[in-house]
Amino acid sequence: MSNIIEPKTLETTLSNLVAEREAWEAGSYLKSNQELYALLEKCLNQYTQVKHSPSLRNVVSQMLRERNIAFNASTNTLTKIVRLIFGDCGKRAYTYARVIQVALAEKPENVSLATFITNAGGVEEIRRRNASGVSPAQLRQQRIEAAEKLFVGADGIVTVDTVDGITPNAETENNLSLAILRLNADGTSTVVCGIQNIALLNAALEHAAKQQSMLNDPKAELSQERTRQATLARAVKEAVAA
Repeated sequence: MSNIIEPKTLETTLSNLVAEREAWEAGSYLKSNQELYALLEKCLNQYTQVKHSPSLRNVVSQMLRERNIAFNASTNTLTKIVRLIFGDCGKRAYTYARVIQVALAEKPENVSLATFITNAGGVEEIRRRNASGVSPAQLRQQRIEAAEKLFVGADGIVTVDTVDGITPNAETENNLSLAILRLNADGTSTVVCGIQNIALLNAALEHAAKQQSMLNDPKAELSQERTRQATLARAVKEAVAA
């Protein structure tokens, strides 16, 4: 897959964004959230170009090293970009990365990030909403993380030799991947295809979490409670009628 932008162009663009962040922080930090939202949107745009390119991701990592900004093997590309642009800002980097993640999942294409954040009540409101589990996107992420936590340390059903076709996607934060198995006539199964698509992996993890009831689902609990109340009401009505 060819790169949308050249590595040197990416480095220059990100360096300019660092300068914009410094100008924002020194001048209008307390009075202009719109400037922050515009900067976050530029981070989002850079992420969409970088995420599928190993060479561009390497540029981001190298720029972090040159600036002595900490990251490790589990730090995802979006968080790396946010840390690079905003520097050593502690938990703010996590908050900004989460806001962008929510926007990627929920923001309509024809709506700017600034409008999306403003309509949601601001950065902190989005962060609190996600932390409380109210957001469908956050509930989905909780399911994915619950499945990841279980499967990363699980004993497994069967062990097979790893080959190139079934290795995890390099962009994942775990060692999980998908595979298609064929049931053979003799009762054995054969891995016929590996799938490195992260979206499909996350969908499978979410489904597994639901299937195995790995965490409480507020929507499901509400539905069950309504069904219970309706059943009780019918029983009372039938008893009175008798």
